[in-house]
Amino acid sequence: MKKLFIVLICTAFLTSCYYDKEEELYPNTSTTSPVVVSYNTDVKPLMIQNCATPGCHVSGGAPPNLSTYTGLFGSRTIVKSRANSAFNPMPSSGLMSVANRNLLNSWIDAGAPNN
Repeated sequence: MKKLFIVLICTAFLTSCYYDKEEELYPNTSTTSPVVVSYNTDVKPLMIQNCATPGCHVSGGAPPNLSTYTGLFGSRTIVKSRANSAFNPMPSSGLMSVANRNLLNSWIDAGAPNN
């Protein structure tokens, strides 16, 4: 009886250690297509509203010039860093909204296309 009890305890212990992978249990069945962020429609207005304002990051203002695609593309890494930095944020008035930062980050992560 004691051996049977030990065997049952060991069996219960070993079977309780099974690990299921979440990806196998809940596969991604999403049918939505990824959101495409457009420079002209989404990012440019965001830059004009928050960065390329008179006296700031425009032609003749503080570098880089973020009023053009070329200027933003060339500075995309630092722009992403500063737009997400609570320590030294840009714009200087404070961080952009999470939605706007996500939009900018998505565009940069997608290769910053000129679309």
